[in-house]
Amino acid sequence: TTRELIAAIGSDRTIELVGGPFVLDPEDEAGPFPDNPAVEFAERDPVPYLVVKGVRGLHLRAVGGPVRVLSRSPAEVVQFAGCRDVFLDGLVLGHSEEVAFHCVAPVLSLQQCTNVLVRDCELFGCGTEGIVAAEVDGLRMERGEIHTCRHGICILERCRGVEFRGAVFRDTEVAMAAFVFDACERVHFADCVVRNLDGGMGGPAQDQGLFAITMDEAVTFVRGQIRGNRTRRVVNSKLLLVRDGTDEGDNGPEVGVERRGKAGGERR
Repeated sequence: TTRELIAAIGSDRTIELVGGPFVLDPEDEAGPFPDNPAVEFAERDPVPYLVVKGVRGLHLRAVGGPVRVLSRSPAEVVQFAGCRDVFLDGLVLGHSEEVAFHCVAPVLSLQQCTNVLVRDCELFGCGTEGIVAAEVDGLRMERGEIHTCRHGICILERCRGVEFRGAVFRDTEVAMAAFVFDACERVHFADCVVRNLDGGMGGPAQDQGLFAITMDEAVTFVRGQIRGNRTRRVVNSKLLLVRDGTDEGDNGPEVGVERRGKAGGERR
């Protein structure tokens, strides 16, 4: 149950999730959850959101198939702050249907964390972005997908050692840029797919493109695809996105895109 999940969060443990969905509220029909020093529900009107603080070696793992972990708050689904060695495996993270398009924050927020692995997870809208991270040292996303968010895929600031491998990024509106990398180091994509992103024809997305990169080194994109996206530019500077063996085409202002979801995760 969600009550058991909130009580179990802490350092040096694996928590196996079965069934679900787990809706991250601060209370259930039995009343408020007991205090847990590793957990805080931060205020965001009308529903608080979950913050996991200072844990080390936490593994949240779905068993028997993907497990939905949802939030009724318009803020983050979950935020990890000051954590180390966090592993999310097989989860479907997103906002619940009742939030509709009132979200004002990303699905997953990472603040001053070290060594975070997101594997075989689905992050879906209506969150503004899939991942927003600041001052994270070691962030990996393996397989899985981010889709149907409202503003973009990710915003990373002052992060080091970022890897996306075999992930799919699709069917998302782009407000500023789909991928924002600001003052980051060692950002690498391998065998990833970027498709059906809609940058619109006006505003900042037109100028920035899909990738907005302000770094002292280039982001590398090896193999994979960047295709079928509505945008005037793929990247704000060709020198800052080095593509090697990437299948790229059908990107442009005249490309027609239609947001398509997936069972259990679509916003219609």
